Amino acid sequence: MQADFFEQVVNDKVRAAQVLQEHIEESKAADGILWIRWAGLGDSESILEKAAQVIPVDQPGYLMVLVQLLGAKIQQDEAESLFPLLQRILLLAPGNPVTDCDYPVNESFTNVSSACRHCIRYMREHCALADVRRAYDAVLSSNSIHSWTVAAPKDIQRMIDDAIEAESGDRRRQAVGEQGGGAAGGQGAAARLKRA
Repeated sequence: MQADFFEQVVNDKVRAAQVLQEHIEESKAADGILWIRWAGLGDSESILEKAAQVIPVDQPGYLMVLVQLLGAKIQQDEAESLFPLLQRILLLAPGNPVTDCDYPVNESFTNVSSACRHCIRYMREHCALADVRRAYDAVLSSNSIHSWTVAAPKDIQRMIDDAIEAESGDRRRQAVGEQGGGAAGGQGAAARLKRA
């Protein structure tokens, strides 16, 4: 493909992105991998958002587009949009949870289990405990969890560790607040939604 030539041989990522964009627009391509490659060379979040709207849900690359979009949203620090996207991924994941992306926009988001793990970790650090609980409950009760424990046991273990850390961290904050006169302990989940 011409995009490979421009990206790898000539080292012209702008031209490679143009070639991919032209090919996708001319052929009305529903190939998620092409969209992901284009996103890796351009404005990843907007390209992946468009791909998620254009590619039919039953196409094999659709799930990977969502995984890459989750990574892009985390990079852009968009905590409020993560849980609905995580839910869509979990609904589509059964039967296809550990397929790795050949051209990930973010190297940490190569498959569904790694995306879930990084999402929970991000939420643990940036969101209220109630939101983290919703996320890890959704992941751990997913129909795909059994196949992940076989194929990606380290991701599952790290998700569990992050969930425990979120719970113990909240208890430590509450204990400090109670000892210090209640100022910190009196803060609700909304006040802790996002740390600077």
